[in-house]
Amino acid sequence: MKDKGNTLLMAAAATAATLCLTFTPNPVLQAAPTDTITGTGCRAANLDQAFDLAWNHVRVHNESSVDRWVICPANINPPVYDDGDGASLYGPGSGSVTGWFGEDSAGDAEVWCIWREIPASTTGMSVTNFGTVTMSAEDPLPDTESDSMDLTAFNIFQTSTLTCRLSPGTGINSYQIIYDQEI
Repeated sequence: MKDKGNTLLMAAAATAATLCLTFTPNPVLQAAPTDTITGTGCRAANLDQAFDLAWNHVRVHNESSVDRWVICPANINPPVYDDGDGASLYGPGSGSVTGWFGEDSAGDAEVWCIWREIPASTTGMSVTNFGTVTMSAEDPLPDTESDSMDLTAFNIFQTSTLTCRLSPGTGINSYQIIYDQEI
């Protein structure tokens, strides 16, 4: 009985070892065509303004009576796709932002955003590329509006940020980088 248990244990170990040795993971990464980031990741551009902003499980929003600024992380991570004919690297083609307009926002309220590419070697205030969007609410409120910008000139190896000016009663629900430019 003892030999039979050892034999079964050794057989199971041999099978597991064979599976580990013959299993070869696919070396090509599979990724979604977009990186969607929630507005909850945005932070106040100026710490004095942080007390006027609010975060919940959906968004960052401006609760003050004056415009406030947020900076949102926007890392460009080029995905690699394998369509069966070989791997291809894809870079950013466009970016989009979804702004939120609360029921207390003014009729002329705006969410204005600028996406900047900032080279690591920058010694001054220069940026390489940028794109902007301006969103306004449509009645009735609350409302969301989305707009997109061209990111095809962005270098996939540089840092980028999304900075937005929020009118009172507005916020950022989400933003995304769309990878549709084959490199």
